[in-house]
Amino acid sequence: MIDVTIDDQQVRAALSRLSERVDDLRPVLSDIGQELVTRIVGTFEREADPWGKPWQPHAQSTRRARARRAAGGKTGTKRYQRALFGAMRLLQDTGALRSSIEVQSVSPDQVTVGSRMAYAAVHQFGGGRSRVPARAFFPVRDGRADLPASWAQAIMDIAQRHLQEAL
Repeated sequence: MIDVTIDDQQVRAALSRLSERVDDLRPVLSDIGQELVTRIVGTFEREADPWGKPWQPHAQSTRRARARRAAGGKTGTKRYQRALFGAMRLLQDTGALRSSIEVQSVSPDQVTVGSRMAYAAVHQFGGGRSRVPARAFFPVRDGRADLPASWAQAIMDIAQRHLQEAL
């Protein structure tokens, strides 16, 4: 599991202002969590990290292994050739990783978004026995949370909406 703490000053300031007006931040934090889930899942659709950098393509060995599996273990068949040279979505062999991105908890002062898949960190940061390249989907760079500007703005918009509703 990956645990990320976002410490964006603007977001924290907006939430602080909001907490002065409402007793319970769980509704706003729940909405923020859902927004983050939507944006993280969007990285799988775009096959690019949260900042827009495309993910590294599959290694040829990965393409061959997936094509062989799609062809029922038989190479040299038309089915194998179609699978080998057809479109293969990155990090979406079964869809389990993508569908595991979820709001894991909401408390009065924080929301936790993550993946329940043990291998999520290997794909996020790279490594492992087979030297998997990093294909970031969580907004983490250089070991710390780093929200893209559009993500931070979306969170600010949610906080602002809740603040307006509280007035």
